[in-house]
Amino acid sequence: MSSTGGASPTHAHGRAHPTAAAQRTLARACPLCGASGGELILAREPWRLIRCGGCGLAYMPEIPTEEAIDTDFEWADSFARQRYERWMRNPLARLWTFFVLFAKPSRERRALRQIRRHVRRGRMLDVGCGDGRLGMLALRYGYDPIGVELSPKMAAKARRRLGPERVLCGRLEDFPLAPESFDVIVTVSYLEHEPQPLPALRKMRGLLKPGGVCLHKTPNFDSLLRKALGARWSGFRWPEHVQYFSPVTLSRLMQAAEYEPIETRANPLSDNFWIIARRPV
Repeated sequence: MSSTGGASPTHAHGRAHPTAAAQRTLARACPLCGASGGELILAREPWRLIRCGGCGLAYMPEIPTEEAIDTDFEWADSFARQRYERWMRNPLARLWTFFVLFAKPSRERRALRQIRRHVRRGRMLDVGCGDGRLGMLALRYGYDPIGVELSPKMAAKARRRLGPERVLCGRLEDFPLAPESFDVIVTVSYLEHEPQPLPALRKMRGLLKPGGVCLHKTPNFDSLLRKALGARWSGFRWPEHVQYFSPVTLSRLMQAAEYEPIETRANPLSDNFWIIARRPV
């Protein structure tokens, strides 16, 4: 076991480390329990992934600043670049991607299927809505969707699909959305990117109507594929994924944000899992 130094309490809320500011990084404590330090899991210079000694969450103790994310690690560009690198290293990964694209329903249809199991219609907030495909599909099924997207490139695509009035470009906390105004909130591949997931989930809770449901899909750090592939696991995204949840650690986060759990859908052979929870009435 290798012990690593995490963020000091001075930097627990994302303030810049004095020596790291020039490197466009922030130091932070565990975003779930606030502890510092833990066991080194993996490193890809200059980034580190550690397992929190307090709660077991896998997280990066140093992350890019918002400015660096906007310029050096823009989501769509970095995703395409890292996928291309995986394909070049492993042609089988390329074949598997094409197989999944043809053999499975689209990611958006699979997400909508999960949503419809719990909320059949109503006002829907899609946080990290990407290019708007899920919102467009939800609109066809009778939902009233609003999307929030940080990437200007992706938000522009979403606006072309949904209309400018349905897509907000920025962070969730930037917009004065009415409290208790949504029946369902969904995030697909968002929580692993969020530097402060607990405040974000609390913000979403306040936007849900009492009894409203939230659904989150995120990479499963406990998946057998991750354990078998190690550093070659496709779920690793450096440095865009700033933490990696297991069903246990995400359940703890949801409880800390005061949700009532409904169910967790985690196939150990899948790279991802869903967690579904409700705002108490």
